Amino acid sequence: MSSFSNLPRATQTNLEASAFRFLVQHLRERSSSVSNMLLMSVSGFCRNCLTKWLTLSSRSLPETAHLPLDFFANYVYGEDPKAWKEKYNGTPSEELKSNYEASKSIHAKHDKKALEPKQPLQSNVCCKDADELCALPPPPSTSSATSKNSIPLPQPPTSTPHLNVITVIVSDRLYNNQYPDGDKCFPAIERCLKKFASSADLTITPPTIIPDDKSTITSTLSQKIASSTSTSSTSNPTKTILLTCGGTGFSPRDTTPEATLSLSLDKNFTQLISHSLRVSSEDDVMASLSRGVCGEKEGVFLCNLPGKPEGVEGVLEEVFKGVLWWAGEE
Repeated sequence: MSSFSNLPRATQTNLEASAFRFLVQHLRERSSSVSNMLLMSVSGFCRNCLTKWLTLSSRSLPETAHLPLDFFANYVYGEDPKAWKEKYNGTPSEELKSNYEASKSIHAKHDKKALEPKQPLQSNVCCKDADELCALPPPPSTSSATSKNSIPLPQPPTSTPHLNVITVIVSDRLYNNQYPDGDKCFPAIERCLKKFASSADLTITPPTIIPDDKSTITSTLSQKIASSTSTSSTSNPTKTILLTCGGTGFSPRDTTPEATLSLSLDKNFTQLISHSLRVSSEDDVMASLSRGVCGEKEGVFLCNLPGKPEGVEGVLEEVFKGVLWWAGEE
């Protein structure tokens, strides 16, 4: 593992979240000796900044976008911020005030508008917090990258397979430009596929974004298959991988698997997608709630991925090992 970025995305997130919790606890334990003004003077951020960054992060998730800033402040401070300030905020010395003023060039800046709560969006099981699903067991600590049940990579072929990766993002909200930060699933696909750069010659085309509509999904997939560059007559053919992201939850408009099955697949790789979801759930228990179909149609490999970036990377990393085995078959 040459760098942190090569770790599975879900593992990176778990490590980053753990480091954040250590930082929050560290500051809670030093409430009486390290003031916010002192923190701002020497580092450019304070407990209020952590609160705002946590709040800003929450705005990109449907299940937390509506929560007020005070909700996150109580977590960072470990109590009501007003009560904390009454206990620990004394009168700053002239030296501290002078240092604070002199350090303003390094102070963190925050966009007040971006911190405003958003109206809750329609709930979707793919977006629920794991804490709400108390019936589910906690994920094991073993990472999917090192799971003993992970699919092994095939032996290097005599020639590197040429794979054309096509992505269809299925999302009403993204299609209607309701995500300020745009699509995050396709970047997750690109990050994951970089890990296989030495195993295949990859051509990754920009994604097509469509709404959660079964007929639209079916027609889009049919068009992609019809126009694919998959061949079977050359000595080293180009094969097409058609990935979908989203529409694999339990809501009425989550119909990507059903739309895929309506294509009458020539082969159905049920065990591959089931195995990949199970291995991914070791890092992200929510992968257990993703429905998906994986198979082949007219020489094209199709796979339904979850609609969350973390789920995309976790599932695709395992699925793509299966792709390499599939691509190597004559």
